[in-house]
Amino acid sequence: MRFPDDAHVTLPKRDALKTRIARLQIDLQKIDEQAVKASGPGGQKVNKTASGVLLRYSLDTELLVVKWTRERQHSLNRFLALRELVDKIEMRVSPQTSERLQEQTRIRKSKARARRRRSNNQRKYGDAHEFLKHVRDGVCDVEELLWYTASEPPSDCHYRLEHVVFNQALD
Repeated sequence: MRFPDDAHVTLPKRDALKTRIARLQIDLQKIDEQAVKASGPGGQKVNKTASGVLLRYSLDTELLVVKWTRERQHSLNRFLALRELVDKIEMRVSPQTSERLQEQTRIRKSKARARRRRSNNQRKYGDAHEFLKHVRDGVCDVEELLWYTASEPPSDCHYRLEHVVFNQALD
């Protein structure tokens, strides 16, 4: 395979990919490239042209395969498939420098933190919203509501509880 210089991408992106390939010491001649037809909508154009790219690269005992058919231009699909293949190789060869792996780790940590916060808030203020529904429906009275506001519900719920107390005081 040769480097896709004919792809319509900016020079900094092209240079960045070239430097990553050089840093990881990837031999482009060992990458097997095959043109494939895209699937999905597109009608006759999709059915007749092989604008997609299938890349195969053997890394030690592992075979890495990337299929890219997202774009309409073959040259752009070649560039994007090569970039994806370099990402996969970098994740296996040099995980400490892999931006993709670092991004995945950051997202995983962020989701775990949000899950913990949700769990803690649910444990701490579990029935605050249920209590609000009971007050609104007239199941409990204002004294219970005032007692409940002293136990410090979340700030948005506290505002709603005060609003309900104010509305019931006017009635």
